[in-house]
Amino acid sequence: MERYAVIRPLVRNKTPRHSISCYFVAMHFRIGILVLSILFVDCGCQRSRTEGTHAGTAPQSSAVKSIGQAQESSSGRTEIPAGSSSLLNSARPLADASEILQAMYGKVVTYEEPLLTWRGDLEVQGGRDPEGKWNLFPRIQAFVMPAVGRSGTDLASALEQTIAAYHQQSSGTRFRVLSSTFGYHIVPVQVHDENGRSVPATSLLDRIVKVPSESRTAEDHLRALGAAISSAGSVPVWVLAFPYGHPHAFDHLFRYQKDEPTPYFMQSYPPFRWGIYSVVARDALVDLFNQSATTFSWRLKCQASARASDRFCALNVGVAEVAVTDSHGKPVTDSKGKLVTRGLKYDRCKDCPPAGDPLNR
Repeated sequence: MERYAVIRPLVRNKTPRHSISCYFVAMHFRIGILVLSILFVDCGCQRSRTEGTHAGTAPQSSAVKSIGQAQESSSGRTEIPAGSSSLLNSARPLADASEILQAMYGKVVTYEEPLLTWRGDLEVQGGRDPEGKWNLFPRIQAFVMPAVGRSGTDLASALEQTIAAYHQQSSGTRFRVLSSTFGYHIVPVQVHDENGRSVPATSLLDRIVKVPSESRTAEDHLRALGAAISSAGSVPVWVLAFPYGHPHAFDHLFRYQKDEPTPYFMQSYPPFRWGIYSVVARDALVDLFNQSATTFSWRLKCQASARASDRFCALNVGVAEVAVTDSHGKPVTDSKGKLVTRGLKYDRCKDCPPAGDPLNR
């Protein structure tokens, strides 16, 4: 039987082993429609759009504990709450908050949202037809995020405080936080249905999936997992996980090839055997990424649309980023007060790549 990581209850005073802070880069797709999905879901110049409703209860790990709520913003990098509260104006303020917490604490915090279907949670931009394809977006929200990074406050406590504050300030989707050996995971638990009633919600990553154990490259393993998630329900999941828009970049980051004279995008990456059977998709991701030389994290964002057949979610996988600190250990911000980060590439491997490697700068 294949090994997999189980999502566990959030336990206070325990933190994940691997340091992380997310940075997501849009994947270059060969299929035009998927390129459009990047513009809608990931592009910094577009608003990230959420949609649909998961009213049903998908199978979940048995040892899951709910501790709060969270939601996200599509504005890219956000201002740092430097010892005081921070105002986030965003369609997904909790996603922004999760990125801030990752960067400030250097630990994995992933984010997943449900499909939104209630028009009260959605809005149309620029006079577009609300019945048109992909013309519904999450409403902009103003969220006052509690101060983070205060001395003596651990990440678990910061997550609880952030989620509690979000619950007080929003009547929308409710979230909870799960913990695993990999990090913390913000997931939905309640959402409005098409009539505006609050109903149970689940993430598409709560689906039970099966991926046959085969020898593949890391990229092909991830593609196979994405296909399994899509086939387990009616809403498709598109995996956006190929940084820098270059072939084999994900494979290169996942398992560095030492002393390879050819450029990384021309290298041949050896396959390895991996698979899972009847496992929650989130657990499968954790298990796969635990075998990587680079720490990855993810954001699951969903695209609203009037027609159910046009709705989808995008699993945005990216390299972890952490806050750059000054000589006093304080986070560095740019001229606009935004957090300056650096990518954690090959942070989980013993044989690190040379400093000149273009993927380790």
